[in-house]
Amino acid sequence: MIQTKLKKKDFEEILSNYYIGEYKKSRHIPWALGNTVYILETSKGKFVLKIFENIQDLGYINYQIKIAYFLSKKKVSVPKIVKTKRATCILRYNKKKVLIQRFIEGKKPLKLSNDMIKDIAKKMSLMNKNLMKLKLTGKYVWKKDHEFKLLDYKNTDVNKFNFKEECMSLLSDLKSINRKRLRKSVVHGDCHSVNLLVKGSKLNAIIDWDDVHEDYLIYEVSTFITHSFLTTKGLMKEFTKLFLKEYQKNVSFSNEEKKAIYYFIKQRLLTIMEWDEDQMRKHPDMKEYLQRFQNSIVKKYNAFNKISLEEFMELIG
Repeated sequence: MIQTKLKKKDFEEILSNYYIGEYKKSRHIPWALGNTVYILETSKGKFVLKIFENIQDLGYINYQIKIAYFLSKKKVSVPKIVKTKRATCILRYNKKKVLIQRFIEGKKPLKLSNDMIKDIAKKMSLMNKNLMKLKLTGKYVWKKDHEFKLLDYKNTDVNKFNFKEECMSLLSDLKSINRKRLRKSVVHGDCHSVNLLVKGSKLNAIIDWDDVHEDYLIYEVSTFITHSFLTTKGLMKEFTKLFLKEYQKNVSFSNEEKKAIYYFIKQRLLTIMEWDEDQMRKHPDMKEYLQRFQNSIVKKYNAFNKISLEEFMELIG
C-alpha cells in the first residue's frame, strides 16, 4: 500500500522547486514501509524522493540532515541531499515534507563473501568511530535504555512462542549487565542489508537514517549480526567471527559490551516481532507476507537461543 501516491503532475510540481531536470519516470519502493519512497529519473539523472509519513517533527528531520552532512565531511558514504531553489533541504508539498537525495548505485548484499564482510565491518566501524565523537543535541524519538524495558506486544503466543515469557526471561538476564560500562553514541539504528548498498564486494553507501538516535554503541553491531548472520537454522559463526574481528580493528569492545551484544541480539529479535505486528495493522494488504516474516523471526530466535553466552563470547575474541 502506497501511503502517498504521486502522479506525473505531482512529480513535475515537486521538480519545479529544484534544479535537477525534468521528470522522465518514477518507481515506488514497496519495502520502504515507514515512509513513501520513489526512485525518480529526470533529464539530469536519477534521484531518491522520500516523503516523511511517520516523522512530521521538523526538528528530528533536521537532526538527521545534520548527521548526514557530518558523515559526508568524514568521508563516510551516505546519500547526498539535493537542496531546493531556495537552498532548503526539505520541501513542503501538500502538507507533507519531501526530501530528495542523489541516487547511489548498488544493491542489497544478499550473497555475502569474506571480502564483503570485511569491507562492511571496516566502514561500519569507521562510521561508528566518527559518530562517537559527534556532540549533537536534538531529537531522540527512541525510549532511553529501551533494551532494558518490557516490549508492548499484543499477541502473547505466535506459533507456540510465548513472547511475554521470553521477554521477561531476557529482562532478567540483562540485570547481569552493568549499563554504566556500555558506551553510548549516536547510532544509525537500523544498520543491516536493507539499508546497505554494495557494488561488487565493496560497501557503497549506508542509507535510510530514519532510525538514527542516541543509544548504546553495541546496538549497531547487534542489529547487523541479527539481520545478516542469523538464519532459521542458526548463527553463521564464521561470518560473525570475521565481522567482529574486522570491526574491532577500529572500535574494540569491553568485556561487558561483548556480553551485552549477545543479549541485545535477542532483544532485537523481540523488537522485530513487535514492529511486525504494528506493520500488520498499518498495511493489511501485506499481512500474509508479514506473517511469514514473523514466523521466520520466531525460528531465528529459537535457533539463537540454543547458543550459550559462553559460546558467543568465544566468537568475539
